[in-house]
Formats: sequence, structure tokens, C-alpha cells
Amino acid sequence: MDRYPGVFSGTAIVDPFGPDPAAEMKRLAERGCHAFRIQPAHSKQPPETWLQPEPMEKLFTTAQKEQLALSCLIRTDALPEVDRVCTLYPEAPVIIDHLCLLDTGDTHPATNEDIQRLTSLNKHKNLYIKVGAFYALGERTPPYLDLLPLIEKVVEAFTPDRCMWETDCPFQVVNGKYEDSLALIRDHADFLSQSDKDKILRGTAERIFFG
Repeated sequence: MDRYPGVFSGTAIVDPFGPDPAAEMKRLAERGCHAFRIQPAHSKQPPETWLQPEPMEKLFTTAQKEQLALSCLIRTDALPEVDRVCTLYPEAPVIIDHLCLLDTGDTHPATNEDIQRLTSLNKHKNLYIKVGAFYALGERTPPYLDLLPLIEKVVEAFTPDRCMWETDCPFQVVNGKYEDSLALIRDHADFLSQSDKDKILRGTAERIFFG
């Protein structure tokens, strides 16, 4: 990002309990980081209360003021707290990573209840969904066609304007290829128009990370 300013953007991690996380977020934003990963482990709380510590809520204050996204690596048990805090900070951009890890095979199969928990948060107009990490979801095998019904439900709920394909660098290319991940949306998601695909593959992320 330093070498090619404006070409690359990324997601950083700040310590919410550090001396001045707001200043650190702004400093990193100047270097090209426009999203900040948060997860229950960072708050030292279980998923049911993970955003209740004051330092975690202060991240949302900064996100709303500076228009920097908070990128949540969570499962559905952490969504009620996201719902609560998004209500308190409606202008803060918030991203749910990896389709909320809704279907990671035998260990965490997706249920209709889980899908409903996620899609019900479409009421928050600054909540976005990252559509990716296909190598870790469902059958975990290209061409990942088994994930299309889930993707269709999520995109229908949030619209292509709030869904974005993700590189998930570097994990997608450890045991797979970016072409396989791109092709699922570009070539196989027949329920999407070309305009929809353009938004998911480029437009939405462009607004969040380069807007």
C-alpha cells in the first residue's frame, strides 16, 4: 500500500484496549487501511456480550466519525451484539466477513435459523457482507456450486450494493485459486445480472475501501 498508494487497500487490526485506538485507526487509514478487523477474542468477552466493553464501542464511535469500516469475523452467535451496536451507531460502516461463516461443513452446518439471523440485519443500511472464503465453506471444493443457494439468499436480503467479493488474502490461494473464487460469482451465479456481478466483484468494495 505504501508502494502503490491508491491502488491497494487493506484491513488492519488495532488493540481496542490500547492507549489510543482512535488515533491508530486514523494513522493506518492514511496509509491505506480503511477497514479494521474485530472479533470476540479482541474484546475478551463471549460472543453474547462481545461489544459491551467500552473500548469496543469506542471503535464504533471512531468508525462513524471517520467513516472507517469495522470488519467482523464472527459466527451467528455474535450477531445480536452487532444488531445492538449498529442501532446505536447507524452511520458506522460495518462488514460481516466470510458470509458470517454460515456453512463450514460438518462442524457448523448452515441452518435456516442461522441464515435468518444474518439476513434480518439487512435493516441496518450501513451493514455489508463479504462474500468469499469459499475454500472454507460447504464442500470446500471448486467450483463451490453448493454455496450458490446461500449466496443467493444473502444477496437477496442485502442487495448487491451491500455485498462484496473478497480476496481473503492469502488463504484462498493456499489450497485453491482466485480464478475459482471469482468464477463462482462471475460465471455460475445465474441469479445475478451483469450489473449485480459488477457491484459484488468491484463496485461495493470500491466504495468502502477507496471511497
